[in-house]
Amino acid sequence: MEQTIIDRIVADYRTNGSGNFSILYDQNDTVVMEHPKYSGFLLKLSNKEFKTSQIQKKILSSIAIENKNICRIYHTQPFEENGKTRTLEVIDKLKGMPKREYSELELETVIREAKKLHVVLNECSDESVVCLPSIGVLFSNIVDHTGNKTLKKMAGRIRDDSACDRFMRLEKPSIIVADMVYENILIDKKTVNFIDLDPLILGPENLQFAILLTSNILMQLQQFKRLSMTLIEEYAVLWGKDVIAREDLIALSIFPLLILAMRQVDIETLPEDPDSMYFKLKTILSFILRELDR
Repeated sequence: MEQTIIDRIVADYRTNGSGNFSILYDQNDTVVMEHPKYSGFLLKLSNKEFKTSQIQKKILSSIAIENKNICRIYHTQPFEENGKTRTLEVIDKLKGMPKREYSELELETVIREAKKLHVVLNECSDESVVCLPSIGVLFSNIVDHTGNKTLKKMAGRIRDDSACDRFMRLEKPSIIVADMVYENILIDKKTVNFIDLDPLILGPENLQFAILLTSNILMQLQQFKRLSMTLIEEYAVLWGKDVIAREDLIALSIFPLLILAMRQVDIETLPEDPDSMYFKLKTILSFILRELDR
């Protein structure tokens, strides 16, 4: 029955386009739609590579069905529209709303549930995992192509640190959700649901905690104002880490560096604005570099 519904959703879009769908999200070259007859699923069109979508579908399918707070991909295919090939996916519709600011209870719940997500992802035995990109390759490709001299210098300081080599060595790589921004975490009362698990990458285990902090929790205004090692250590305890090692500081620098480099942000002229994502990323990155220099 489930496959029949998915087939009908795809067939309706192929035949009629978005005419019979409600558009729930339309930003950043991604459109998410809901069919009025089949509310348990969503149809998503994006610029994601089809091969990447196939790999994610396999990995997410291997997670036990009891884990209902993870958005799975039920169907994926290349789809040509207006002379442009995109990826069409049918995915779960999960309850909840994203929140820019968490209460203390929500913060603890999100950290706990993100750790559970990390654990279940890394119980995956699908051979597709080896096809995921590694953080070391991504880091090199992105920072090497930035034109910003200050960012290159910062990246050089990270690379030259002896802890960076230990951090990047992927003898036992983990599956990492690389984008844990608030929009991808839905809060429904006491339940936390994770959507848009894209991209999945391979990296050291401690990278997942670092990405959650630097792409989400430390970016929230109240947490940003309290930025300190004491605060980071408190969150580390909630994750299950008793000590922040030098490799953890390297991990905390990765997401800010990559985003600032990818977006070609001129951090020298960046105005001080606590509402700006880029200003907060620059501040977090500078803070971590100072801690490494201690």
